[in-house]
Amino acid sequence: MRKALVALSLGAFVIGAFAPMSDASAASPKLSKFGCVVGKQRWDASMGKCVDGRPVTKMKAKSAPKAAKPAPKKAMVKKAPKKAPEKKAS
Repeated sequence: MRKALVALSLGAFVIGAFAPMSDASAASPKLSKFGCVVGKQRWDASMGKCVDGRPVTKMKAKSAPKAAKPAPKKAMVKKAPKKAPEKKAS
């Protein structure tokens, strides 16, 4: 009787170890924290449940309008330095 019990439990272990494992987690779609399917449903707080439709994406902050380029500055012409008046020899 003991041998039969050991043989049956060993057989059950072998069958359980080599049985094909189901990929139920891989087949199910990814859910958000509210239970909505990511990419296909969105949470509607007023209704309190998931509704069909794309989730609302966050808007990017609008950048300030570009200012017009200032007119190019004219090249400054360097003036010659003033010479000190020459002293006349008397």
